Amino acid sequence: MEGFGLPAVEAMALGCPLIASTAPCLPEVCGDAALYAGPADAGSWISAVRRLCNEDSLRRHLAEKGRARAATFSWRRIAEAYLLLIADIDLC
Repeated sequence: MEGFGLPAVEAMALGCPLIASTAPCLPEVCGDAALYAGPADAGSWISAVRRLCNEDSLRRHLAEKGRARAATFSWRRIAEAYLLLIADIDLC
């Protein structure tokens, strides 16, 4: 499993309309900038792909939301968050 969802952030930053798994971390990372499908639910994946193929406005909307969402992440913020987590663990 992906620990953070970096491939999703990279896709959003490039303006790729995203279909993501409901597996841990991805809904938190992608927020409302993606469609979601259960990891073992083939029907949800097929439905989401069909929606992206057939709905131009949905593709544009997800691309715009994705770029905005990706812009909220930075290497500095991620590093600072990890440092704080490590410091909290060290104090235990």
